[in-house]
Amino acid sequence: MGQDIIVFAAPTPYQRMLGVVVGLALIVLTLRMIRRFHLKEEHALPWLIGGGLLILFSVFTGLLKVFTYALGAGAPSTAIFVGCLFFLLVQSLIFSSVLSQQKRQIQNLAIALALQQAELRAAQEKETHVPPANTGAPPQSEA
Repeated sequence: MGQDIIVFAAPTPYQRMLGVVVGLALIVLTLRMIRRFHLKEEHALPWLIGGGLLILFSVFTGLLKVFTYALGAGAPSTAIFVGCLFFLLVQSLIFSSVLSQQKRQIQNLAIALALQQAELRAAQEKETHVPPANTGAPPQSEA
């Protein structure tokens, strides 16, 4: 059998426009979340890049064809799906790393807080058991 020839169907104008609109919406939503402090800048970068790539592939369909051919996919939609899947897997790995780091920080803070509370209790107990200071005055008798 011979080599398979992959025929790329060009995206329709509607698909291209939809890709641009979705890419712009993703970028605008990400920027709004940054501005409202719902998303940190370091976590926003992959979403901004993803939105930019979506716009880039929608405007320049030749790049999408190259990407599709490089993946060995049969259709551009398959290539986009595989790209999105890879993107989400990388995001999941990044967030798992951040979550693990925060869990470790919370444990360290809990230990530090417990030590401080123990020191405070010990200081309070020591303060309550201290005998009154001798002022040098004779003890007063009860009359």
